[in-house]
Amino acid sequence: AKYVADMVRPKAGQGATGSTQQPCTETLDPSVMKRMPVDLIARRLGETVNGAPAQEEKTVVLEAYDFGGQDVYYAMHHLFLSDYGIYLACIDLSSLRPSVSPTDATGPTGPGPPGADDLEKDVDKSTQTWDALEWWLASIVVHAPNSPVAIVGTHEDCLPEASRPSIHAEVHQRITAFCKKLPELNEQLHINETGQLCFFPMDNSGVDSGRSAKLLQRAVEAMVAKLLQGTLGKPIPLRWSHFW
Repeated sequence: AKYVADMVRPKAGQGATGSTQQPCTETLDPSVMKRMPVDLIARRLGETVNGAPAQEEKTVVLEAYDFGGQDVYYAMHHLFLSDYGIYLACIDLSSLRPSVSPTDATGPTGPGPPGADDLEKDVDKSTQTWDALEWWLASIVVHAPNSPVAIVGTHEDCLPEASRPSIHAEVHQRITAFCKKLPELNEQLHINETGQLCFFPMDNSGVDSGRSAKLLQRAVEAMVAKLLQGTLGKPIPLRWSHFW
């Protein structure tokens, strides 16, 4: 890298135009700098500590992309899905309801057990929620087959305390069944080992003192570490840095 940087510096006794001038060893060819920050790369790769190469930085900067979930955006999603990222597929837990018995489904509309119309609306909303989640997971498997993905159940705080275990169990079972239909997902899915679930329930209100958020943060860090050991850990040609 130092050799590359030296090649673009004017030789001693010559300026940038090739005419005889005072020696200049620090001026870089502007035409090259427009194509590639050669001096920056040379300096970074050549850094040493007590004669030994400098250790790599431990900090990893993540950029978050929130995809449009409406159907009209589906045709563009493949342009942003790649193996160079991690993915969080979100499902709104508040749109799901525990199974309702047939006797409850015939109750009157209004206070008390839900009526048939209310039940039908809940079923439609739940079906749309599941269809969207499965579509996203399938898209990730197709376009980013080597990237880890975690499923996040949002709006955990909107669920009645008594219904949370049953909804968690239902979501877990549905995800497990989908993994059997799409076995490739098993290798990519990052599970919630602490909660013994296939997804991460998220309390959006912060009532749990950030416990669910910290659990998800640790999962993201683990997925990033896995990605750095795989796709992002591979060496790339220096020419790929010609982004200017």
